[in-house]
Parts: sequence; C-alpha cells; structure tokens
Amino acid sequence: MNTFQLQCFISVAQTLNFREAAEQNFITQPAFSRKIAELEKELDSELLYRSRHKVTLTRSGEKFYYRAKEILELEEKTKAEIADAARSESGHIRIAFLGTSSIGLAQLISRFTERHPQITLSIDLMNGNEINKALKERNYDFYFCSKNSVLNIRNMVTVRTETYPYCIYAHENRVARIDPENLASLEGLPFAFFPAEIGSIMYNEVMKICHKRGFYPIIKNFYNCAEAVIISVSADMGITILPQNILSNCSMYNIEIIPIPDEDASLRCVISWPEENSNPAADYFKATVDEMYPHTCRRADA
Repeated sequence: MNTFQLQCFISVAQTLNFREAAEQNFITQPAFSRKIAELEKELDSELLYRSRHKVTLTRSGEKFYYRAKEILELEEKTKAEIADAARSESGHIRIAFLGTSSIGLAQLISRFTERHPQITLSIDLMNGNEINKALKERNYDFYFCSKNSVLNIRNMVTVRTETYPYCIYAHENRVARIDPENLASLEGLPFAFFPAEIGSIMYNEVMKICHKRGFYPIIKNFYNCAEAVIISVSADMGITILPQNILSNCSMYNIEIIPIPDEDASLRCVISWPEENSNPAADYFKATVDEMYPHTCRRADA
C-alpha cells in the first residue's frame, strides 16, 4: 500500500467512476483498475461494487475511504512539520543585551551554536533606555536585561539567571574612609555616574539604594556608559555604585570593590522573551536556556 494507491481509491470513491478517477490521477483506466485491485488484495477485502453501469462503495470501502483521507492528511501535516523544522534549523535569532546582564550570554550562545550551527544570531549591545524601548517594541526574540526592565512589560516569559550585589567602586586611595554599612560615609566624595537619559532603571535603582541609606550623591561627572564610569574611578576622579559584575567587562587594577551588605542592593539578571513568538528557531534557543537554567524562577504575565 502506498499513498498513490490511497489517492486513487479516494478519487474513485468520490467520483464513483473509474474513467474519471483515472484521468484525475493521470494514468490509463486499465492501470488505474490494477491499482485498486492490488489495494483490495492487500487489504483482503472488496472495497467497491462494480457493475456495467454503476460503481458503489462496500461497507469496508466506506470505512477505508475515511481512513485513507486521514492517512493522506497526516502525510501532508507531517511534511509541513518537517519543513518547518528544517526552516527553523536554518533560521535567525535576534538578541538584545544589557552589558551588566551579559555574564552567561557567551556560554549560552556557545552551547547553542554548537548544536544548531545553521541558525544565525544577531546580538546588539544596548544601554538601559535602549533595551527598555526594544522590550516595548518587541523587535527582538530574546532580551538579556535586569529584572526591573521587564516588570511592567506584559506577556513576557522571564528566566532569572544571576544576581549580583551593588558595590561601591573606589580608587584604592579612598578606601580607608568608606564604610559600606554607612553610606553616609561617602558624603562629600565626588560621584561618577551616567545620566538617567541613558539608563533610567539602573540610575533610579542606585539613587534608591543611596537615599534609603541617607546618602544623597552629588554627581560631578556624567559618562555615557558604565565602563567609562569605571575608567573615571580608576583615574581617581570619583567613586560610584554599580553591580559587582561590571568589572568582568572592564578590569582596573587600582579599584577596590566594596559590596553593599543588603539584599535589596542587588541586580537581578534575567533572560526574557515574548510569550508568543512566531519565530520557530526561537524554540531551540529556549531549550538551551532550559538546560542552562533548569531550576530558576519563571514568570509569564497574563
């Protein structure tokens, strides 16, 4: 039994005419009749009543007609699914990431590309406000960012990856007067940061940490990224407060890093993606995320 035989039987079951059914399948009527006879022999059952002027379905033929249609429909569905899988394996994924949330990104991408070399990736580094805009517009498949970036974005799946304490970054010459349990000890020291227009979420988080502890920093120098802030600290132009993982991107030998010892003073990094994503290649990336972070918290907004 093959799919062509099934198609031939469906044709004759619908037309009840051997000549017309043969024409629909582009074969001669004798060849068509042999196909049906071979099918009946294989099934050991008569499927059609034949007379000089009339063709009708037997009871077995009626049952087989519906089953033959199911088989052909399943074949078409299977072909479509395999084609979709093949397209996804050669698809493209867009990733947006915040520099402070990129520690696990390289390892994740390495594992993913090793398993799916035909899927290409575009990876865009963004500041805080750029990634907030990208989240609202949903023009990327995956976002590596802070938890606070996605708090007010609906219908997003969020996987927590790493948590890093916020730390005081200071030149080694200034460390002696700094008490991390009393941020008021920082009063009077020049403070370096980036403006809220570049990264409003982290800016607000740092100001909240400071104000809660009675410290109201006066920002003397603004920079366009966290790495530039670190360079200014290394040059002893001021102190700053940033997540601990910043120095993984910008290492300076003469900077002391002093963690702020409170749970609320921490950066929670996440991977987030739209709950509904029409990109079939994204499913493979999600599977890799599940492997790397199997026991982390997820949140999918209603």
